[in-house]
Amino acid sequence: MIKVEKMVSKIDSNSFSYIKKEDAAWKVDAAGVYYKDLNDALRNIVGQGAKEIELQHVFGQRYIGTDLGNDVKLTIFGTPGNDLGAFMNGPKIIVNGMSGIVHSPWVFLLAANILFLILGALVDVNVSELVFIPIILPLVRYFNIDLVHFGVLICLNMMIGLLTPPFGMLLFVTAGIGKVSMKDLIRETIPLIGVLLVALAIITYIPETVMFMTRLLK
Repeated sequence: MIKVEKMVSKIDSNSFSYIKKEDAAWKVDAAGVYYKDLNDALRNIVGQGAKEIELQHVFGQRYIGTDLGNDVKLTIFGTPGNDLGAFMNGPKIIVNGMSGIVHSPWVFLLAANILFLILGALVDVNVSELVFIPIILPLVRYFNIDLVHFGVLICLNMMIGLLTPPFGMLLFVTAGIGKVSMKDLIRETIPLIGVLLVALAIITYIPETVMFMTRLLK
């Protein structure tokens, strides 16, 4: 059972910090709440007629918004896990963990490029694809960034990451095939990485460079 405060009436609970209704919006404190309990609580609130829910102190909970109707507006403050209900035709979800700091889609794209360039230098590209992209995809939707444009940016970031030490997989493969030292190979690839970074900047801030083809096909 979940403690719910709706005006003056209460429902007992043993797992939730606090749920209250203010005017037309419900506020839920998700600090330390297991994701299944959290989603059960959200469905319970929606069953009571809630259309606007503000979810506070989210940290890592998954599947937020699953099985909620498309007419529910769910505002999330914090860092949700992946598999948000937005991917399952769920409610309209606004993620404010990063959007509370970054207010422009162009600044967000710059931050995303920096993030994936760093990840490309330190971790395998599969980790970036499977772990980090699902986490930031709701923010891509929030800033109304075209998914094709963002997908091209991610591919180029990952390609640069494959050439960037210390974890650049293509560096090891090329050094092994060409029988050259890693030091010499890195020295030769630095100008190429510079060109790729310029191309990344152009593609990031001039979307037409990659979007013209898809628009011609529509």
